[in-house]
Amino acid sequence: VDEANIECHGHYDMICREHSFSLPNLDRAQRMVVRDQNHPCVIGWSLGNEAGYGANHAMMYNWIKTYDSSRFVQYEGSNRPVWGQLPHVYDRVDSFTDVICPMYPSIDEIIEWAYITAPKLNEQRPFIMCEYAHAMGNSSGSLSDYWDVIKKAHGLQGGFIWDWIDQGILMKDENGREWHAYGGDFGEASHD
Repeated sequence: VDEANIECHGHYDMICREHSFSLPNLDRAQRMVVRDQNHPCVIGWSLGNEAGYGANHAMMYNWIKTYDSSRFVQYEGSNRPVWGQLPHVYDRVDSFTDVICPMYPSIDEIIEWAYITAPKLNEQRPFIMCEYAHAMGNSSGSLSDYWDVIKKAHGLQGGFIWDWIDQGILMKDENGREWHAYGGDFGEASHD
């Protein structure tokens, strides 16, 4: 999934609604689609990440679907409350997303979705977690617990791993042994 470069944690509910950001948001979405439309690995488009949900997202969604109707468009924020990053709300009628794509739902939440919420809403869109595990270094436990549920329940189609990459920089010590350096290995006091 190719994601528009729109993320604004500190202004989560502002940029998505502010008219002065309408054209810059649309520009980023358009540039992404036009630039990457011929990449065979791009199966869908994302309207950004953790950037609220408002009219600017609807505008981007409509432009992308008009330009490229062959791929799905997703946006996690469309399944959030009208304001804020509170728990997911799956019954929104103004949801501009072709996929139900929550971020880090619990296993209990995906079970509830598959067996209670989706049938109650007659929801036919696939459920694909836009992020459900964070893999950094030797992490990503409990994936089998998710997949036990995903394999059994209709509509659950998996999810994406965030940071499936070693973020270190390959270094060599004085003996030529390779190792990966990362935050704190360069003498900095503040790091991620």
